[in-house]
Amino acid sequence: MKHIFERMTPKTWYVFLAIVWFLISIHVGYLYISFSSTESPWKWWTFIEATIASANYLPYSSSDDNDKFYQSLLFYGCLYPMIEWTDIVYREELCTVSTENYQVFTVSVLPWQYRSDGNEITLNDVYFTYKTILRDNYRNLPFLEWFRNIQISADTETRTLSVTFPSPSIDNTIFFTHFIVPAHRVANISYETYIKEFLTNPINSTCAKLQQWVTNRQHTVFDLWACTNTLLRYYQVRTFDTQEEADAYITSNPTIIDLILSDEIFDWYTPNNVILNRYITFFFNTNESRLDASTRRNLAGLIRWLSNKFDDNTIFARDDYLFDAITADTNVDRIKEYFEIPQEEPQEETVPVKIAELPDQLIRRSQEYDEQSFIINEEIDERKSLQFVFTQPFDQISVTANQWVEYFPSSYNQVAQSAFYNLSPLFRNIQQWRNTYTIRWYVWENHIETFSFTVYYLQQPTTTRIVTTPISAPNPIEIIYYTNHASKSLIDRIQWFLTDNEVAQYFSLEWFDDINAFEWKILSWDYDVVLRSINIGLRKDISNLFISTSPSINPSRYTNEQLTELINRFFLANESQKESIKNDINNIYMQDVPLVIVWKELGTVSIREALDFTYPERVYVLWWRKDFIDQINIFNHVSINRDTVFRLDNFFAFIWQAF
Repeated sequence: MKHIFERMTPKTWYVFLAIVWFLISIHVGYLYISFSSTESPWKWWTFIEATIASANYLPYSSSDDNDKFYQSLLFYGCLYPMIEWTDIVYREELCTVSTENYQVFTVSVLPWQYRSDGNEITLNDVYFTYKTILRDNYRNLPFLEWFRNIQISADTETRTLSVTFPSPSIDNTIFFTHFIVPAHRVANISYETYIKEFLTNPINSTCAKLQQWVTNRQHTVFDLWACTNTLLRYYQVRTFDTQEEADAYITSNPTIIDLILSDEIFDWYTPNNVILNRYITFFFNTNESRLDASTRRNLAGLIRWLSNKFDDNTIFARDDYLFDAITADTNVDRIKEYFEIPQEEPQEETVPVKIAELPDQLIRRSQEYDEQSFIINEEIDERKSLQFVFTQPFDQISVTANQWVEYFPSSYNQVAQSAFYNLSPLFRNIQQWRNTYTIRWYVWENHIETFSFTVYYLQQPTTTRIVTTPISAPNPIEIIYYTNHASKSLIDRIQWFLTDNEVAQYFSLEWFDDINAFEWKILSWDYDVVLRSINIGLRKDISNLFISTSPSINPSRYTNEQLTELINRFFLANESQKESIKNDINNIYMQDVPLVIVWKELGTVSIREALDFTYPERVYVLWWRKDFIDQINIFNHVSINRDTVFRLDNFFAFIWQAF
């Protein structure tokens, strides 16, 4: 390097210094321009989310919380739920909603609210949505069964609605977060027609617009340009048919997708565990006689112990709640005692037999003569008349002696409800020693019921044999579950424990990957225990669970109005009263134990590492993304203030700061 400078001529030195000065001037000039400029958020970015299956953006077409987020981009409800740490607050969107007791609510529509087609949102839209869509459930949607007992009336003078719930509850406020649909477009047309018209001419009530790429139906785009509460230009949902298809795409295109709701972990993404408001719950079939309250308590204690031992904090979160009175119990001997009933060896014993003489009349009331035995000690000269008397009329009756020929007595009188039957050795319907008679009755040629009796003719048995048969063990307890990441992890732990303690043969674990088959299994009562989550959503209590017999809501079918009333009081009471009410709740719960709650489920939100923004720790409802995207700022736009650049005091301030 020294020799290079020694060989440089004066002219070369001037050129070299000019280049250095030029480069320094450019750098300093850039720093000065940046110093004299301001940065402002730029509404430009397209945010892309990956999801499995379709994005359903029409209200009341699915019960999935994920779909409700897409619907919230296009439709307003009367109220909008917001999370302030663990508290729920409600922001007015279309209406004012007031109540004094959380049972009777008054609703009025805010003025100057319009839909995208220019029509004003009126009280009729709210009334139609609440009464026809939700309360009457004219589309027969299972997840709207909650609302059948709600009373709704309109006051035309005050232009308000009165909505009355069966009982007071903080939960009732959630009803008013449902999206308001346009009555002038939805009423008196089929749901299929509404969907078709919406695709070609979408009408919504928010600032967003729906765009779909015609070339690819897997891309749904929401245009947020007119929305002032977000800096995003577009929110795009890219759907995949299977999880495997999504994983392959995200792995090969790690910089395309911004957000993933998946249990998978991907390179270039930061996984965030969030607490969902889904309680992992075991429901007991309270209609199953062998699962009595004592057995349910023992099983609940075993399940609670397993939950305490589960150490995977990426799937479940501990969350203290009501019904915590169940004590964890590892005593598997209780299970063995239930199944391993002592077996009795077969025994034979002879005892004297006392048999009554055959009467002249047998009155058939219920089952009183089934398997009855009689005796005829005297020889029948020609015939013995026997009368059958019934307590209801039939079209005809028959008598079969010793499995021979079925005989229909012509003497049967439908009015008198009786028939005469003659016993005689000549008729071959009685013989010496043991005779069996079977009586059947018919209605419209259909066999209805049968009873039988035995007659010993001229010989009386003196002894009979009594055999004591072994007592068999009960059938295994069947646990059914819908397979997903959380349930499979839990069932694997249960299977390990049962096998390790040599009681696995007493349980049957059946999994389903078809949600319809799983729901049908519950509907038909064909189970002992159901593992599923209670999707609380925004709810702060589960009082509605114990007033519903719908298997999709309450698989145990256990109802208790007193328990419901106490839970409502618990959440409406002040802190000094809650402990006493909670004790009353647990006392009732421990008598029956219809279910046992073990954890809150964790969800995984994976965010692309290049996007540095916060995520909520608790997700009471998946609408959190609506608040989440309002805070996103991907790029800042640089604005150069020309007046400031050419001010000498500004340049001196730059020099002072830089050097």
